[in-house]
Amino acid sequence: ARHAPCIARTLEDLAARLAPDEVAIDVPLATLGRWRIGGPADIVVTPRSLEALGSTLAVVADAGVPHIVIGDGSNLLFD
Repeated sequence: ARHAPCIARTLEDLAARLAPDEVAIDVPLATLGRWRIGGPADIVVTPRSLEALGSTLAVVADAGVPHIVIGDGSNLLFD
């Protein structure tokens, strides 16, 4: 899929700092919440360590990309 330049740069930065299985693109939000609804997220990061979480938050903050940190998705309804 084609993404906005800021998303593409953010994806490149994340890929350079994280393990390949920690970064995914165009993930259907329906696969993340218990209600099983929701369209695609440009990028989903599943950090496996505090260091990876810190790197992720630094990258998205530097890029100014809107983001949200979620837990297991049990109380979220994605639109």
